Amino acid sequence: MVGKKAPFPAPSIRASVDVERPAWYRDHALGDLWMLYGEHERALDHLERAFEAEDPTLGTVGIDPVWDPVREDPRYLRIVEALRLPNS
Repeated sequence: MVGKKAPFPAPSIRASVDVERPAWYRDHALGDLWMLYGEHERALDHLERAFEAEDPTLGTVGIDPVWDPVREDPRYLRIVEALRLPNS
């Protein structure tokens, strides 16, 4: 599988995005997964949805290394600043 991306979502990942969870949980989880797949715009779409839904788990977004590639993106920065999180 060298040089090719795995199909999204991979079977093992599908199980981690539980459809019985609240929408904000799914959006945060999907944002993380899209970041891992290098789909930054899609990840930010989900991050914004989670923020709009007042996702209580967003407290880690400012320090989670999965978000490192978009630390300077205005969409990401708006959310981190609105949540008053560290951005490191």
